[in-house]
Amino acid sequence: MSETKAPSWLRVVDVVFGLVAVFASVVVLVNTGLAVLTLVLILSFALLIHGISRVVSGGFGKIFLGLLRGLLVVVGLVGIVLSVTVLVFPTVGVYTLAFMLSVVFLADGIGRIARGITRIERS
Repeated sequence: MSETKAPSWLRVVDVVFGLVAVFASVVVLVNTGLAVLTLVLILSFALLIHGISRVVSGGFGKIFLGLLRGLLVVVGLVGIVLSVTVLVFPTVGVYTLAFMLSVVFLADGIGRIARGITRIERS
């Protein structure tokens, strides 16, 4: 079997992207707060785009019924307002994520305790 090498431009792209990935990983490992903030901002921007698409779908989507069109517009506007709020005040997004995770773990813990107390072994 003969081996063929990848084109040199493709190898250069691999090396450059590899260096970028290593650099980004080191930055995240050194400063985890920056990673969380970046994630929140990326998700907020995605929510902004999603909200705009919902408003456009509800406003111009003739295939939807009137009530659904109105709901799409409202949901889109709420998404836009929330995303802009987080883009302006990123710590709000971080605190909201932490709060939501805490509530989920609290509910899960209470459920596990209740299940553990009420579980009866039958022979």
